[in-house]
Amino acid sequence: MKKFMRQFHMYATILFLPVALLYALTGILALFEYEGDLRIIPDQIKYSKKPDILESEMIALKYLEEKHLLFPNYSFQVIKNGNGIAIGGLAHQVIFIFGNGAFNVFQIERKGVIAYLMALHFGQGKWYFDALGIAFGVCLGLFYLSGLLMIHTTKHKTPLIFTFILGCLVSVVMGYLSGH
Repeated sequence: MKKFMRQFHMYATILFLPVALLYALTGILALFEYEGDLRIIPDQIKYSKKPDILESEMIALKYLEEKHLLFPNYSFQVIKNGNGIAIGGLAHQVIFIFGNGAFNVFQIERKGVIAYLMALHFGQGKWYFDALGIAFGVCLGLFYLSGLLMIHTTKHKTPLIFTFILGCLVSVVMGYLSGH
């Protein structure tokens, strides 16, 4: 069991090291509110009654034609919270959000690697990057679990367990203080 845990820990860590570095880098950039080369152009489309999804798509298509914005290989996607629709990809996207009597339109243009990575960090990429992020999260939990299991086989068991408990307490206190 000890050998398996060490090998799992070692190979899984190396496998997901690039993803870990990506999330660490983009997480730090997010804390400093740096988005890379990102441009957001706001606009608004007035309407008298809230349209359904099909009517929303027609209004959005008309808007896109008027602005000469073409997305030939894309179809509209309902936004996760169901409060609007979006079209486009990571580099160029137009989002239509339902508001009081108007669509709030945001044209989002990303240029450069950092802007793309920031979008991926916040789950704005394709489903397969989200799947990789979920797999990374699960493996991260398994890394720490295997690390905790490896603690039980060392002669430094007591100080390591104390350090783990201290880390848990610091995390809980900091989380609590951040919420107040």
